[in-house]
Amino acid sequence: MNIKVDFTTDSSIDTEILTSIQTLCSTYEGTIPLDRRVGLDSSVISESIDISKEIITADIFDKVEKYIPEVEVIEVSFKEGEDIS
Repeated sequence: MNIKVDFTTDSSIDTEILTSIQTLCSTYEGTIPLDRRVGLDSSVISESIDISKEIITADIFDKVEKYIPEVEVIEVSFKEGEDIS
């Protein structure tokens, strides 16, 4: 699963915050030794695309709120069929 994070903002956001969001959303849960809850749930890979989208969306809202509280997620959208590498 490849994840690309694009940002639409109303103001200038600190590069450190953008990097934190990118890192959080491109890390699988369970891979950070000191906090195994950091990252997104990788079990969605075996689910249908619609269920995966729902789980990933909820996970992004929850994890950003927990680990980057200065950021408010308004929307999560998906682009299918694009090469995001």
